[in-house]
Amino acid sequence: MNRRDFLKYALILTQLNSFASPSESEPIKQKQSEQKPFESKEKRPIILCFDGSYNLNKWRKSIDFAKSLEDLTNEKVHFSYFVNSAYFFEKLEGRSDIGYGGTKEDIQNRLKLVQEAIDNGHDIASHTVRHLHGHNWTEEQGHKELEEFDSHLAKLFYKDSKPYKAVGFRAPYLEWNSGLYPALKKLNYLYDVSIPGDFKEEKSGIIIKGLPEYKRDNKSRILGMDYNWTLLKISDTEVERMFSRELELKPKEPLIISLHFADYKHGLRSYYETTKDFMKESAKSGNFSFPSMREFLFQT
Repeated sequence: MNRRDFLKYALILTQLNSFASPSESEPIKQKQSEQKPFESKEKRPIILCFDGSYNLNKWRKSIDFAKSLEDLTNEKVHFSYFVNSAYFFEKLEGRSDIGYGGTKEDIQNRLKLVQEAIDNGHDIASHTVRHLHGHNWTEEQGHKELEEFDSHLAKLFYKDSKPYKAVGFRAPYLEWNSGLYPALKKLNYLYDVSIPGDFKEEKSGIIIKGLPEYKRDNKSRILGMDYNWTLLKISDTEVERMFSRELELKPKEPLIISLHFADYKHGLRSYYETTKDFMKESAKSGNFSFPSMREFLFQT
């Protein structure tokens, strides 16, 4: 990943989210109000998403963490992983913003961990092959990248004795355009989580679930993603308060938490460890469920 480009983009996005005008926020509120509220007898969903897939230790830790939550809840716990298939190879044709998978041993271990995640019911979704900027892509260019990603997963992984097919998508750098959704539809994707906001809508047959913006202690808004938190040096304790505030202020919405495979932090704990602590306490309360994004949107 080109860190300079990502840093510049994320900082701009953070600033825009922090100072959105009421006119910008109104459509989001309207879309949220149209959703059917969760029944009081239902548990509140907390959806944990990961972007990336390089760090072997994070694969191991996150898979084991899901199992520990299952022990606490006596229910299935699934996460959504938006992966880059470049990490499954030593080298591919063309440029990659994130490099490749490292040694043959690292790649083989990563493949085994991804298959274990699939076997455990986790949602393996697309973050494209090479994490390239796609805001200017035509539908044909988007289709080509997505099709290559699908071919990689079909050759490397399986589910129920069939080649694995991803149905979820998150755009690298959260960059999207109108040509993205027809390409996703043609390749039998079901949902996208790339656009900031508290909403759910359909476009070109694709369900678009907004990436939430959390309210900070200073009342500004920030994307619910660890990279943005570390840009503004938000402490681990404030992150916990943002989680609780999200649940309180948005009773019709799930709590969607987006992390990366890198351990970003500001404070005593990494944002991953902070999230783990919060989710463990939530699990102990008996009031929360932990579905993948796919399960939340489609109950499958």
